[in-house]
Amino acid sequence: MIDWNKYDSKNEFTIVEAACLLLEIEPTKEIENEPPVQVIEMVEKLKILAGMVDDKLRVLRQPIKREPGTVSRDYLLEIAPKVIKEPPFLFPEVRDKDILNGHERNTYLRLIAALLQAQKIDPTGKAVAPVIAKITEVSNYQPVSEKTIREKILPEINALKKRK
Repeated sequence: MIDWNKYDSKNEFTIVEAACLLLEIEPTKEIENEPPVQVIEMVEKLKILAGMVDDKLRVLRQPIKREPGTVSRDYLLEIAPKVIKEPPFLFPEVRDKDILNGHERNTYLRLIAALLQAQKIDPTGKAVAPVIAKITEVSNYQPVSEKTIREKILPEINALKKRK
């Protein structure tokens, strides 16, 4: 889960950082160095919308009065509707709309537990977080970090198993 508060007061973002936040992915050094496909695609969209490159990704210009490769919050607010409808990164009022209730959360956790069991992955295993993280990296979905898996998801699944 992204701590939106640390980005709420920030007015300038690297283009990769902005792409991550628009996609609701925590920007990290690892992602900056090796961005997943969906981040690369969002960076390209942002550059095209900013007029920094054309649709063939040929450089047209650098942003004026700004570090190369950075975008402002005001600019992101202007183009956000063209990219993603009301991203939580820019619209705090929509952040809590998608919070799951307890029953919905438990349903998803049971589904994840069943999928892990079908793949013969023990959620209580020591080195299971990197394995699951790798599965999410090679999927066509947003990757989930090892830390999130280890600290948030697996403890919830294991607690659910104990209540069973």
